[in-house]
Order: sequence, then C-alpha cells, then structure tokens
Amino acid sequence: MPRGPWTLPDYLEPPHFVFDRRLGRPPHDSGMRDGLFLISAKMKSLLEELAPDAWDYRPCSTSYRNGQPAPELWIGSVVRAFKEAVDLENSNIKVSAYGLYLPPMYPQKMELALKSEVIGSANCFRLREYPISAFCDDNFRERCKEAGLRGISFERV
Repeated sequence: MPRGPWTLPDYLEPPHFVFDRRLGRPPHDSGMRDGLFLISAKMKSLLEELAPDAWDYRPCSTSYRNGQPAPELWIGSVVRAFKEAVDLENSNIKVSAYGLYLPPMYPQKMELALKSEVIGSANCFRLREYPISAFCDDNFRERCKEAGLRGISFERV
C-alpha cells in the first residue's frame, strides 16, 4: 500500500455512528479500537498541526438516536511507521520467529529504547514490528494536555 498497511480505505459512504444518551455519552476527543482511532474535530486539528504526514483520516456521519446531530467525528489511523527502530539490546522485548516484537509477560512493563537515527524528529508513529500500538514523544503528549483533550491516555515505554 502506498503509505503502509494502516491507510484507511476510501469508503463508498462515510461510516455512520448513532449515539443514545441513555446508554452513555458520545466519545471523547480520542478513542482507539483495533488500531484505529475515533477522533474529534479538535483532536484532528491538533494532529494536522503536529504530525501532518503521520495520519490518514476519513470523516464520519454522526447523530443521536432521536435524529439530532451529534459531534463531528473522524476515523484516523497512524500511517507513519518505522522498521528496526528499536534498540533490542537496551529494550526488554523479544522478537518472534516472524520478526514481530513480543512484549514482556505481565506484570512487567514494556521498556523500549528507540534509535534516534531512525525516528528522527517524528512525534507520532508506529513500529512495523509492533503495529498494534501508536507511539508519540513528550512534546505531542504535552500539546494534547495543553489543548485539554479528553479520552487520551499515555503510557511511558
């Protein structure tokens, strides 16, 4: 695929999400499921500023169950990915027979040492050998906090 396997398809029509206030509130500014993000317009604006070449987006249509319009949402995917960006000697992960990274067993947390010569100044990316997660730098995390974005969690690795 031209920008990696996480590029979103060109949908025939926008995905439609219907929210029912009796079942809970609409999503926060960001939520992740199966490697894809459901993001607000506010989050998308920040991502376009901080990492314009790192993301792929598709608009969604939204409504409440009663037919009223719901908040604007986008499906997003991190398409910037690096191969062999982890210093394996200084990290606590193993490599599978297929070349994928295996995190340590619970309760030990994953500790990654990234190669700055591979990552460069990228502040949002994936690792090709560990595609289930998205990674960011401290600047990206701080900007999300400053913007008051909700629903985003960060874990130091």
